[in-house]
Amino acid sequence: MADLSDAPAAATAVLQPAMQPVAAQIASPVATPEAAESRSVDANGRPVNRRRHVRIRVNFNACVRHPSQPDEIVECENISKGGIGFHSVQKYELGTMMEIAAPFSPGETALFVRGQIKRVAALSGGQVFRYGVEYVKSPGPG
Repeated sequence: MADLSDAPAAATAVLQPAMQPVAAQIASPVATPEAAESRSVDANGRPVNRRRHVRIRVNFNACVRHPSQPDEIVECENISKGGIGFHSVQKYELGTMMEIAAPFSPGETALFVRGQIKRVAALSGGQVFRYGVEYVKSPGPG
């Protein structure tokens, strides 16, 4: 009979996620210990999601359009009914209005929607930035 003692270890290695750089794992640090303690947790000790819309992890490109800069292709990390999160090497200020098309493929028709940056976090020592953009309703006609 074959020795199966290595089988569980091999299966475990396949199922483990690839390691990410430490900077990519840090979403946004808590400012104070009191703020960390005030977060609500469920019966399992996990933080309670207080967001209006559920975020879904994604891995596709988007095109960011800002009047003062050329169009930029960025990597998206999550999306929801209310907005999108992406990484960029470009520095945008909190509150910046922009247009974003996601998913985006060069050469294909792109549908741009308006959004405003609501969250900014520097990664990789300020070489890359993580942004959270909230979709903004366009003003209606008339």
